[in-house]
Amino acid sequence: MLNHFGQAGRSHREDVFLSNLSVVNTFSDNEQNGNFFIGKLKADWKPRDNVHTLMNVRLDATGMKDRNDARTDGSGMT
Repeated sequence: MLNHFGQAGRSHREDVFLSNLSVVNTFSDNEQNGNFFIGKLKADWKPRDNVHTLMNVRLDATGMKDRNDARTDGSGMT
């Protein structure tokens, strides 16, 4: 089984203060993605009546990435 996911988002907020005509901008970016892999192998071998071999293998692997950025800037008159 293999599963891959990815999601991203961005937001922007602007605050205007009329008392001193200043503007504050806040920007935020986030990104998440990753892979998930799981596998299983099973074998049952009987070449003769008195010999029996059983094998069971399992593999799990994950890789996740998470990134967040944020910044704020402002401008105005004093």
